[in-house]
Amino acid sequence: MQPKQPTSTRSRPWAVRPGFLVSLLVPAVLIASFRLGEITGHVDLFAFLPLVVAYVVVPFHNRLVRQRLFGDAIGETGGVARGAAPAYYRVVPLLALPAQLAMLFFATDYWSTGGLGALGMLGTLGSTGLYSSLLAINTAHELIHRGTLLERAIGGLLLSTVTFGSFKIVHLRVHHRFVGTRLDPSSARRGQNLYSFWLQSVPGGIGEAWRAERATLASPRWWRSELLLWYGCSALWCTLAWSLAGITGVVFFLLQSLVAILKLEMINYVQHYGLERRAVDGRFEPVTDRHSWSQEAHVTNLALFNLFRHADHHANPGRPYEALRLRSQSPTYPLDVSLMVLLALVPPWWRRVVHPHLDALPAA
Repeated sequence: MQPKQPTSTRSRPWAVRPGFLVSLLVPAVLIASFRLGEITGHVDLFAFLPLVVAYVVVPFHNRLVRQRLFGDAIGETGGVARGAAPAYYRVVPLLALPAQLAMLFFATDYWSTGGLGALGMLGTLGSTGLYSSLLAINTAHELIHRGTLLERAIGGLLLSTVTFGSFKIVHLRVHHRFVGTRLDPSSARRGQNLYSFWLQSVPGGIGEAWRAERATLASPRWWRSELLLWYGCSALWCTLAWSLAGITGVVFFLLQSLVAILKLEMINYVQHYGLERRAVDGRFEPVTDRHSWSQEAHVTNLALFNLFRHADHHANPGRPYEALRLRSQSPTYPLDVSLMVLLALVPPWWRRVVHPHLDALPAA
């Protein structure tokens, strides 16, 4: 009688792949940097450690790690089978809310009482805003697409922690409908620099969200607007910041929100730069793989719930993050996405690197 062979994890579509728990390292890195600063006495220096992790350590590991991390079943083109351990994959993003609130609590207290110099305060602010964008806005992006009221509500609450309730409305009602066109404030045109894009996307997104709400709600029901709900929650977080650290806490909360929003718009800039949908017979062509930049940045995609399998997300907005696939026809940047975000800060270098790749894309 032949001995029974052990069952491979890959053969069990319901098996839990814990790689996406990497997302919870985001607040851990920030809080650890505070502690290291206190232990070493170099609080200003260690305030920049989270930025080093995001823009040096993570791109290095994206390049280094070619095999599956923590047994995660994400292949080069495939995703976890739909329906695999659905409770696990639904719970993981929900953990972002308590993690985000804990991170903001420690960051606000540290910024106001940690003995930071001007440079350290700047580093702490930039690190917190960046990590809020990664943890709060990115996770909310996944949750607002989900089918249950709880998931969508947690998504809205996450956005309220960075004063960005408008994203929930403009992303679902405007961005997905008009991506790659002049009607979408979150799509960057070829030749448009990041700074011009910020002036377009931030106020444009807020304006489009209010217009979408007015079109949806009858005037006597203005009080039912989601914008009022989420910005009301932001006011609550401001009040809690006041109780924790006074006006300093409020200033920190609002400034980290601004940094997080600008960081999110940098990602929008990178994900759709120069990719336009043509108008055919008075209507825009359907969204295809050609209208989003994607990349198999393994560690980044685990931490950000497959954010950079973006073409598949636009082709299938209801597909959960664990099932997203790398679309072979989607354009890909020559450098790691984290480095491309930094490159966007220097428009001449950005154009020099990106435009040859735009010119090389096959015609529709």
